Amino acid sequence: MSVTLELHELTSMFKDVAELGAKNALMQAGLTKPTISQTKAYELYGRKIVERWVREGLIEPKKDGDKNATVRYDHLLLDLLSKSSNHISFFKFQNKLNRNGN
Repeated sequence: MSVTLELHELTSMFKDVAELGAKNALMQAGLTKPTISQTKAYELYGRKIVERWVREGLIEPKKDGDKNATVRYDHLLLDLLSKSSNHISFFKFQNKLNRNGN
């Protein structure tokens, strides 16, 4: 199977990789936190999407303590899943266009 990328999609992928690398460097340097709360994750990525990723086993919620403790997620992994999902959607769309002869 061969994949043909439009220049804008390739540019977008490189931008996403650079952004993830920069975020990882900031986390490694201790300048940003590696996790975010469930509330913030829902706000940034959408509740249904985060819940789907948890159901699919792509990300695991972590609790700070017992019972009413804050639920947290790995922020870099959430970003990676979000960006990957966007690119996969693009490839599915391109594949559909190619099958329809467009």
